[in-house]
Amino acid sequence: MDPTDIDWDDLLAEAIEAMKHAYCPYSNFPVGAAGLTADGWLVSGCNVENAGYGVTLCAECGMVSDLIRSGGGTLVAVVAVAFVVTRYTMFGRSLYAIGGDESAAARVGFKVRATKFWLYVIVGIIAALAGMVRTCAMGQMHPTNLLGMEMMVIAAVVLGGTAITGGKGSLTGVMLGTLLIVIVQNSMILMGIETFWQGFALGLLIIVGTGVSALQVMRGRRNAA
Repeated sequence: MDPTDIDWDDLLAEAIEAMKHAYCPYSNFPVGAAGLTADGWLVSGCNVENAGYGVTLCAECGMVSDLIRSGGGTLVAVVAVAFVVTRYTMFGRSLYAIGGDESAAARVGFKVRATKFWLYVIVGIIAALAGMVRTCAMGQMHPTNLLGMEMMVIAAVVLGGTAITGGKGSLTGVMLGTLLIVIVQNSMILMGIETFWQGFALGLLIIVGTGVSALQVMRGRRNAA
């Protein structure tokens, strides 16, 4: 299925609706996820927390459960709603505050240790989901799967406008950065460029993105002074 044939607005609306049913009394971090199967079915899920953190269910796990319950299929598109949380909730504000200046965030009342703990939990869950998706796509499980993808992740984040120094960034920017990386990589593959030079190009993109980010930070400090 071509990405242009997917109704992303409907998929986003489904994820937002699922997010409204999230059970998150401990983190106050509601997340909704929606996916589209190859045969046109919409599946969705929300996060369900537990006092025992290890048995907390992420929204993506709920979505996969809904997929299996409805007969299974191949996911061709997935949307997870978290940008609302980062932009409009206290938890999201605390992430930006801690990223900008951890000590200042603590002084104004943000729960730094608790926020960092839940952030690592959420990142771990997302990484686990990525592993599940990769395993399903490859049809096998191997410890070297996704090895070397770190470069692409860093490049997407940096090109998306996230400051290396912290305190600045957006999920929309990261998504656009990811789209750019995918377009560049697929173009190099179609052009028959060797893997070594593909990695070189990604590294060059990281250097350029990091340089632009550093210049913006320096300019902001200079203007503030």
